[in-house]
Amino acid sequence: MTKKTIPIPPGYKLTKIGVLPVEWEAKRIRDLEATVTSGSRGWAEYYDEDGNGLFIRITNLDRNNLFLNFSKNKYVNLPHGTTEGKRTRLHEGDILISITADLGIIGYWKTTNHPEAYINQHVSMIRIMDRSVDKLFTAYQLSSPLVQRLIQVQCDQGAKAGLNLSSVNNIQIPLPPLPQQQKIAQILATWDHAITTQTQLIDAKKEQKRGLMQRLLTGEVRLPGFEGELFEQTIDEFGTTFNGLTGKNKESFGAGEPYISYMNVFKNTFVDFDISDFVEIGPTDNQNVVITGDIIFTVSSETPSEVGMSSAVLNCSGQVYLNSFCFGLRPKNKDSVDFKYLGYYFRSQEMRKKISSLAQGSTRFNLSKGNFKKLVINLPQKEEQEAIANILFTADREIHLLETRLTEFREQKRGLMQRLLTGQVRVTP
Repeated sequence: MTKKTIPIPPGYKLTKIGVLPVEWEAKRIRDLEATVTSGSRGWAEYYDEDGNGLFIRITNLDRNNLFLNFSKNKYVNLPHGTTEGKRTRLHEGDILISITADLGIIGYWKTTNHPEAYINQHVSMIRIMDRSVDKLFTAYQLSSPLVQRLIQVQCDQGAKAGLNLSSVNNIQIPLPPLPQQQKIAQILATWDHAITTQTQLIDAKKEQKRGLMQRLLTGEVRLPGFEGELFEQTIDEFGTTFNGLTGKNKESFGAGEPYISYMNVFKNTFVDFDISDFVEIGPTDNQNVVITGDIIFTVSSETPSEVGMSSAVLNCSGQVYLNSFCFGLRPKNKDSVDFKYLGYYFRSQEMRKKISSLAQGSTRFNLSKGNFKKLVINLPQKEEQEAIANILFTADREIHLLETRLTEFREQKRGLMQRLLTGQVRVTP
């Protein structure tokens, strides 16, 4: 059998980690005058605030962005002079890598983020001293598809529990001359800045929407032209409940009629009919059918705060069924309610608190339908419901457009990384 050879384009060479430009090298982290260390196991306590140092955990790392996520910060109190403090304190340009659980997530540390920060035992720090190496470029290279594949292969060959310091030191990366490194890092950092800005816009828009929901759905603020008392009633007075599928086994699913899955309800304010799951319905089956205007609720969850998540049914056509882990609520007087408004109302902060307070259980939490029916709801007249729903729906459309643009930025950055970090496209410093 003739052995196949890989055609090498002019100006390129074959290395242990693939085809690279002739002026590039494949180097291990240990060859970059690097110090590699992991965080301390000695910190038993960390705090939501008031610590003297930021505590960097895997949750601060983000596969979609080299720069860290500071939305869920924790802090530690650590005397400045301790050995552990000196060893695990971050310096400008340090590179972070997750070494347990979700392996290989890369972060880049800038002291402008926080003046004092430390890493926990699930994160390793790489500090490069070689002046011929750009630290930011190295961080991008470590997060590239090529090097991430090498990291996973390395783990599959014997480090299944995670990455140790030796395996981090042995990670190989492609390195062009320093001016090219700096130019590539500059290009990719521009995209990361755009991604960060877009993410902040989305977060601000979501926060604005949360404020609108809090004020408008509780009657705290009334829209111009609307007044009068909200109409109070129990859920039992408002509508009737119905169950999901019964008498089905795993062989019943995969083909047949569409049904609304648990996750479709859990994730969406409005049922997404573009996501279809299917179940076989026999000619003698007596199953409940979902119709427009129904509100679907999850029956159970792993935490009390996620019990009874809701999703409103808009524009339902044909025979659509409901999974067995949810139940439906059907308004008795559909002419008096706006279906979009109900979708937002049952996901409002006030209603979520009421519903989650009914959670029962220890390891898995369930919602008692009997207690659920006793909950009191307060609704304005239909015209005001429609006006509020339109405001919130417009906010959702704006968020969706921003998220679509964010996805485009991320895809464009991935394409650039694939071409620039392998030398497929050369840059001129």
